[in-house]
Amino acid sequence: MIEIRSLEDADVIGREAAIADILVCAFGPFLRSPLDGMSRAEWRRMCELNLALPGYLVSSAVGGMSGRGYGRIILLGGTGTDVLRGYKTVAAYSAAKIGLGVIAKSVAESYGRSNVSCNVIVPGFVETEYLNEAEKVSFAGYTRTGRLTDPRSVAKWAAEMVCSAEGLPNGAILELST
Repeated sequence: MIEIRSLEDADVIGREAAIADILVCAFGPFLRSPLDGMSRAEWRRMCELNLALPGYLVSSAVGGMSGRGYGRIILLGGTGTDVLRGYKTVAAYSAAKIGLGVIAKSVAESYGRSNVSCNVIVPGFVETEYLNEAEKVSFAGYTRTGRLTDPRSVAKWAAEMVCSAEGLPNGAILELST
């Protein structure tokens, strides 16, 4: 596993992505701000790290995957980015994350016949180290079950379902919300 935090880091591992059989892009900084409070730098950061970075890594990987006749790509979307909708405080983040669906569908269209699949998992509210206790309680209140999703459950599901030998589904946006 290689951890990337910026587009500059991605340049360093572009060659390694080219030899990967499985690519998982699970990174994406989150920013809560109303539209009229977003700076150009904040828009750029949200778009670069949540859309351009995964797009670049996918671009680096699909040629090699296609040539080898096998590849699985998983992109992690944001809560509620399984369909197009409006947002009051997370428009930049959500706009970038919803764009991942276009990447997944493009990979399926262009490389599906080469046994390369790409899907977006939209896991809902996940319990991560980035949330403080107040945020955990608040976000859990938005879920169907009253609790946050365990990230290990998302990883297990992705490994079992999305990385299957059949490569199905392909080009899908898969909501896993609790």
